[in-house]
Amino acid sequence: MIEEIKKLNDSELIQLYPSLIKELKDRKIIRTNNIVGDLGEYFAVKIFNENSNLPKLQMAPTSTENVDALSTKGKRYAIKSTSSKNTGIFASIPNDEEQIYFEYLLILLWEHLL
Repeated sequence: MIEEIKKLNDSELIQLYPSLIKELKDRKIIRTNNIVGDLGEYFAVKIFNENSNLPKLQMAPTSTENVDALSTKGKRYAIKSTSSKNTGIFASIPNDEEQIYFEYLLILLWEHLL
């Protein structure tokens, strides 16, 4: 398949993007157009659910602020993914120590694209 993609001209390649996004959404692999973030969430939940030593997770509703997944025991997980090793800032860490948005933070680092 990679060889077939390489044969496409720039315009043909760009035209694949909307179809790819639609198919990923139809399969419930991503939920928005934020591919890196959504794939991180998808794989985090998949890895947790396939490992009997880890809590079972389900995706939080898209309207849930600062929480991406919930465990079957009610724990809240924020999931962040990046393809760089730079430290970033994200809004879901509260400035007020009394406000807690999540119990766990999962960070996925994409070292290699498949």
